[in-house]
Amino acid sequence: CYFWEFGDKNYSTDENPVHTYAKEGIYSVRLIATSDFFCMDTFSIEDAIIVLPEPRILFPTAFTANGDGVNDYFLPVYRDIFSYELHIYTRKGQIVFTTKDIEEGWDGTYLGEQMPPGMYIWHAKLTFKNRAKDIKQGTMLLMR
Repeated sequence: CYFWEFGDKNYSTDENPVHTYAKEGIYSVRLIATSDFFCMDTFSIEDAIIVLPEPRILFPTAFTANGDGVNDYFLPVYRDIFSYELHIYTRKGQIVFTTKDIEEGWDGTYLGEQMPPGMYIWHAKLTFKNRAKDIKQGTMLLMR
């Protein structure tokens, strides 16, 4: 007989359980095993499991590059990004911005000139800190 405690108020009586943690944190695990002759043994590991937040990146759908200091740059909100490459194109496919610096946002200009308001296409190549790779793409509205 097996009784597993996963440190998050969940348990299992399976011999080889599979458990998914709902929240990030550090968890201790304990197993209480009972033989057919009712002999018990306990095994615990303190801080056995470390659950980290999922890496993420979210891109805005619009920004107002009007110089008022609010939402003037097209910038993602992110967590745990290792490397990043962003390209922004007009609807006709002309590249107007590129960067490998996730802190550098697009201000709605190309070669020092303001681009007209409208829809633009973005394409991002990502590597997260856990080394997972992803490609994201979408459109955004440039407003003035």
